[in-house]
Amino acid sequence: MGSNILNSVFVMVIGMVVVFVGLIILIALTTLMSRVLKRDRAEKPAKSAPVAAAPTDELPPEQIAAIAAIAAVSMEQDAQIVAAITAALMAYEAESGSGRHLVVRAVRRVPGASAWGSAGRQESIGY
Repeated sequence: MGSNILNSVFVMVIGMVVVFVGLIILIALTTLMSRVLKRDRAEKPAKSAPVAAAPTDELPPEQIAAIAAIAAVSMEQDAQIVAAITAALMAYEAESGSGRHLVVRAVRRVPGASAWGSAGRQESIGY
């Protein structure tokens, strides 16, 4: 009987030692990985300063006119997008009968939107 208890205690101690040694190894590996990654980030060259746009004196008038036309079309498309979103929100409000009045003040693209992020946004607005 006494030897069974002694063996049980021995097995328990061996198990605890194995678990703690495993945890220490995991901690050492994660610390090592973080140091290596920090070193890699520090070794990357810094981004160069953005190049200043050329003064309009150096551009031919045809290019200036083309750039202005593209900017005007882009602004018109943005205004159309805002109008379409506002109309969709107004139609939704009229359909749902909520007393809230929503106003679109700005429309911005979400940089680097992932599929998971898009799915989360769609789920939160009730699609």
